[in-house]
Amino acid sequence: PKCSVPISRKSVSAPRSTASGRECPPEMAARCSPAAKGYENAAPIVLQGHLDMVCEKESGCQKDMEKEGLELAEENGWVYAKGTTLGGDDGIAVAMMLALLAEEGLPAPRLECIITSDEEIGMLGADAMDMSVLSGRVLLNCDSEDEGILTVSCAGGATSALTKPLRTEAATAQGWRVGVRGLTGGHSGVEINQGRANANKTLAAVLASLPVRLSAINGGSKDNAIPRASEALLTSDAPDFAARFA
Repeated sequence: PKCSVPISRKSVSAPRSTASGRECPPEMAARCSPAAKGYENAAPIVLQGHLDMVCEKESGCQKDMEKEGLELAEENGWVYAKGTTLGGDDGIAVAMMLALLAEEGLPAPRLECIITSDEEIGMLGADAMDMSVLSGRVLLNCDSEDEGILTVSCAGGATSALTKPLRTEAATAQGWRVGVRGLTGGHSGVEINQGRANANKTLAAVLASLPVRLSAINGGSKDNAIPRASEALLTSDAPDFAARFA
């Protein structure tokens, strides 16, 4: 029989379902399978992957991605989600681990499968784990973007909060809303080297060449997603301002 391994979580959210799909306590974030016959004395192997995904959606999409499921569609053999991402970091590691746990007679040593949470926002689930519950000392991360590749190390990330003192004053010129939208976007860890346009940088470059006074600017929704849209509220005295965008 398969067994459950309790994981200490501190204050971090964790997966709520086991390999069987049944509801389980939030501290149950790992499962294991016993060694197959002939592998009883082999060292256990730890498999790890994260459950959370990059949930991006198009401007105007009203879906609450914290509570609602995806609207899937198929076109020319490709599956996609209407108005949202299909789920960047699509859970392939979790799928592979569940498949191994369900495999009867798998010729393998004891497998300890760990499903972590909150990887996308700082690897908080992995940071909260109590590693003492694991008996294995070799861990394979299954979250690679390419099939057939296992990762034995980890890439980190950093979040920066930048502040700049600003002087504000009332503006009486014509107000405008200027934006960039419809860009390709992508994952900052995978497509960052493909030269895809960043909506924030594109909009800033446009505004830098215009006679405007900025009121507000906002773009992007995820730390690890290349911004696809950005918008600014501004004023301008230029009589031909609208014509510049014709």
